[in-house]
Amino acid sequence: PSTVIAAFRATLEEIVEADLLLHVIDVTHKCCVEQAHVVTKTLDDIGVSNIPIITVLNKTDLLIDMKLPDKIYNSFPDALPISGISGYGIPKLVASIQKYLKASTVEMTVSLPYRNGDLISVFHKYGIAVNATPGEESVKLSGELPASVAQRFRKYRCQ
Repeated sequence: PSTVIAAFRATLEEIVEADLLLHVIDVTHKCCVEQAHVVTKTLDDIGVSNIPIITVLNKTDLLIDMKLPDKIYNSFPDALPISGISGYGIPKLVASIQKYLKASTVEMTVSLPYRNGDLISVFHKYGIAVNATPGEESVKLSGELPASVAQRFRKYRCQ
């Protein structure tokens, strides 16, 4: 809804920078399926339908016998049921996130001139630098970067 979009504009603007989204649904809310569809439409409206989403069904510990109602299960058959309180499903969620992130990272070594301090900052902000070797005019960084960020460093890549 437009009121929600206005209230969370800054958050929604950050979403476009994400490599992965977690759509957390409160399965105890009577309108959770409808709310989830509104979220999906809102994400489409702001142009981020190309970002992968892991759908998470939270508060499953509050369901009778932890069984999802058919309406929820049928609407989100690939969703991961979890309980933030009991920890149920959290290891599987973490494994799914790790699997995605590992598949979407690029290992690279780059030589970045100090005059490009902004790129050095980007490497450290979004990547994992495992080695940094300072030189006279540049720093050599080795590590992993999200594929979406790595393309900015291609021309600085070491052979």
